[in-house]
Amino acid sequence: MILLVPSCTKKVKEDLATAPKYVLSITEITNSKAPALQSFTHGVSGNEWLLFAGRTNNKNDSIGGLHSIFKGNYANTSFLPPSFNDSLFVYNPISNAKPIRMHYKTVVETINKQCFEQIGEMTIPCIELKNFLNQNLSIFRNTNALVKQDGNFLYTVGGYGAPVNDVNTKNYLTFNQIARIHVPNMIKLIKGEKLSLQNLKSLISVGKNKHLVSTGGEMYKFDDVLYLAGGHNFGSSAPSFSQGQKYVNAVYPFKVSTADKPYKLTVTIQDTISDVTTPSAKGTDAVSIFRRRDGPITPNFYKVNGEIKRGLTFYTGVFRPDSTAIVNGKKTSYHLAWNNAIYVHPEKIVESKKYTYDASYNQKNFNVYSCPNIALFDSDSEIIHTYLLGGIGDGKRAAVGHLSGFTNTGVHIKMNIGNPTLKSTHTVLDYNIFNSGNNEPPFYGAESILFLNKSLPFSNNSDEIIDLKKAFNDTDSNSIKIGYVLGGIEAFQSNPGTYGKRNSRASNKIWKVTLTKQF
Repeated sequence: MILLVPSCTKKVKEDLATAPKYVLSITEITNSKAPALQSFTHGVSGNEWLLFAGRTNNKNDSIGGLHSIFKGNYANTSFLPPSFNDSLFVYNPISNAKPIRMHYKTVVETINKQCFEQIGEMTIPCIELKNFLNQNLSIFRNTNALVKQDGNFLYTVGGYGAPVNDVNTKNYLTFNQIARIHVPNMIKLIKGEKLSLQNLKSLISVGKNKHLVSTGGEMYKFDDVLYLAGGHNFGSSAPSFSQGQKYVNAVYPFKVSTADKPYKLTVTIQDTISDVTTPSAKGTDAVSIFRRRDGPITPNFYKVNGEIKRGLTFYTGVFRPDSTAIVNGKKTSYHLAWNNAIYVHPEKIVESKKYTYDASYNQKNFNVYSCPNIALFDSDSEIIHTYLLGGIGDGKRAAVGHLSGFTNTGVHIKMNIGNPTLKSTHTVLDYNIFNSGNNEPPFYGAESILFLNKSLPFSNNSDEIIDLKKAFNDTDSNSIKIGYVLGGIEAFQSNPGTYGKRNSRASNKIWKVTLTKQF
């Protein structure tokens, strides 16, 4: 029995190709029992979602959640202890039953207990595993980490927060860890099932690398190579230049292995993709076009000798290095977003580079911040269709000291991979895709997650780009379910600021996304 009752369907017409026409429907699911989370880590096994880390609300979240009570300011006071999500959840969106939850310290205690029960408390493997997990608890308590699931394994990199045993705003940092978690076995553990010793040892593997320090970026995996894309090192312990933060300014391809011990990842960085020789060098934030964080970074295709390959695209992001001006004799921040695009292709196709800079693309300050995205490929026209849903960026130039406002707009981007020069165009779908009426509060989409329907056919062995033609050929219906959007920021004002009632909060809302074919 499906207990979720749909309501408030919003439909947006848009041509995905010359014909036929399609309608994108975003339907709110009522009575969601999902946890309220923003900027969280997530994995999927069957119909069950594994949710942890990120931010949540305090018990009295109805009066403003993260901003009003905590006086947070998106800097070193933006992730205060009352907003920590310290639980791992298992939630089924189909049954909508109350999620099963376990505190992250209890997860580690349970792993240790099961290990001790199987081979003895004082044995070296269990002691090593216990010590190793206790040294890496921040995997489960951080915000805005980079996340990618590949098969049963979930990879998570970086994230921002305080050391688990020293919660002091002066000690906040961006983490340098990469973790690999077996999603089905972690779900079993949280649900109270007993794991084999082999599964316990390989349940969580962790490695570290000085280049893999990022929050606000994204991660992809093509073949056996992971790609850390963008983000920044942000926190009180970040380098002192660039106003206390340092952008990644690159895409870092890397491989991992567990040749030493099953719970230790060996990380190997490959050729860095950037427009600067040494992205970590002081001063590159002022010149690199890869100086981008918290923007839509989407899956994409490109062609090499007629063969379709997988890549990724930076569509917009924040902040440009020229985001300042002199006002009344003082240096003032304008918080300007990037509006152009970078196409990253791991094989060189343009001027012996592994990226193409589309400086002519202009998204006009719409949907410039992290938000749910959908990528579909039309094999007939060779067009990638990318949808950006809500978030931040209402099409207006930011006022002094503010990023462009929270928004419910949607953007549809087209890119023809068959063209010799990669270029994109975009249209604004609607000014309120989540509700009826104008672009009015509350606003949704920022830092929320789209869970794709994995039963859909995907293009060219991609697990993220839907094969548009095959998806409709495989069904007798004229509609396909794209998936669900969960959580993120629910903003009650265009610019919530840092204080006052009813500003913003972490959301537990779920939205079903459907694409309908019209003849």
